[in-house]
Amino acid sequence: MTVGPVWKLVRSAAACIPLTALLACGDAPAVDDTAPADDAAQAPAAAPAGESADLAALRQYAAPFASREAAEQAGYSEQITPCWYHRDQGGQGIHIARSEWIDGTVSTLEPELVMYEPQPDGTMQFLAVEYIVPFAAWTAAEAPSALGQSFMRNEQLELWVLHAWLGRENPAGLYASWNPDVTCDHAEQSEDRA
Repeated sequence: MTVGPVWKLVRSAAACIPLTALLACGDAPAVDDTAPADDAAQAPAAAPAGESADLAALRQYAAPFASREAAEQAGYSEQITPCWYHRDQGGQGIHIARSEWIDGTVSTLEPELVMYEPQPDGTMQFLAVEYIVPFAAWTAAEAPSALGQSFMRNEQLELWVLHAWLGRENPAGLYASWNPDVTCDHAEQSEDRA
């Protein structure tokens, strides 16, 4: 798969039209509390006791994405990055978008991206979901939030971002940007984002 037009759209939107019309407009993110039914769902990472209902619902939503094919069938079909890593902090893997959800809202059960790590046999292992909101689209004084977490600023990409490492435990934390246990060693294309 090659890096697709969704990422090009996100990166070039400031030069074209305001992404406000495309992504996360409004003062506060909308939260969709309904979890889609999936009888065959199996959790890629165990849910800790006492976690929030929103995070538990997100885990249920993301459980099928242990299969890359299931994520594609769910609409995550646009690869927007090569395998990203940070030489000192770990990796993020390949980012794949569900482009129709880049639509002006932040919804707990509509993360814009899923992330995968290429494996030696050519398969992809599910790592995490990611929410993104362009700076230009967010007019509220406070950062966007989901899952009880404020998004972090990515100055280089001019995006608010929030990762949730549901597929692979992250020693740096569930919502950390980089995972020291992720590598791009088996990717066809990779990029050091340090």
